[in-house]
Amino acid sequence: MQTETTICHSLHWWRFTTPRPEDDVFSCIGSSEDFTEPTRSPAFNQPFCRIHSSGLRVYFGSPRDGQPVVVEVPGQACEVLPVPDLMRMTRELHGSPTRLDPAADVGPETLARKRIVDMRSAFRGGRCKTDFPTTSTHWHESDREGEGRTLNVGSMKSPAYLRAYDKRGLLRLEWQISPQNKKTRRQLPDLIDEHGIGAIWRGASQKCVWPHPWYKRCIKGDAVELEPKPVIPSDLHKFIEAVTLQHGFNFFLMQLLGMSLADVSRKPDYVSSTQFARMKKWATQAANLGYDPKDLQGEIEQCRKPTK
Repeated sequence: MQTETTICHSLHWWRFTTPRPEDDVFSCIGSSEDFTEPTRSPAFNQPFCRIHSSGLRVYFGSPRDGQPVVVEVPGQACEVLPVPDLMRMTRELHGSPTRLDPAADVGPETLARKRIVDMRSAFRGGRCKTDFPTTSTHWHESDREGEGRTLNVGSMKSPAYLRAYDKRGLLRLEWQISPQNKKTRRQLPDLIDEHGIGAIWRGASQKCVWPHPWYKRCIKGDAVELEPKPVIPSDLHKFIEAVTLQHGFNFFLMQLLGMSLADVSRKPDYVSSTQFARMKKWATQAANLGYDPKDLQGEIEQCRKPTK
């Protein structure tokens, strides 16, 4: 029985908006004969849709000035259209990618069921290194033909969301990513061309590091994290709120921004010894979570009126 881990990466979904006129969009993608007639299918604030022979969809026709045309390339179209062609098309249309789903099919098939069950158990048991809470999973299991087990981690509304399923035989680990940063969107086609979909998938997978040796082999190699880790997770946010409620926003902000969280060794002249002792405790806790005061200024500002 085959036990060696095999990995095959692919792009399972691609969507971008473009400011170019709809006629330019259609001519860039293909001839008019390659598209269906327009149908009323409201989506993305656009009233009409035309479908390319590959399965690619174009949403257009809004009378509002400045409303971007949306090009969506679902899974079936991604299997037909080469990734370099999609990146070229996005660049030519000055596209801004709003969704991509990099995927990895992990073999062998004989271990898919065991591996996804192990992933579920490890995540809920707190053995997965991640910022996602242990309760942020959804599990679905069916023995009907063509179905299997599905593990979802995160929320579809969040910038990154993981689907793991074995209904195709192999274990598929598929990230749904919605880039939030305009610079990231602008650079994305070039990053994919330069590093490949595998590197994008491995970068996203740093958000959830399972302890299993086979998984660690999957994420080993060149990795491109499209956007930095969220500046402040829920546990640190609660920590800041609690300190602010107890001692006041201005005091907390003054203390944190007055020194390095990683090296609290000198008492500033403007604080007492008691305040400095508290500050060292807070700074140590924040440093253990991997944060620096320079990165926290914006998030601390949001805690000016903390929730109770």
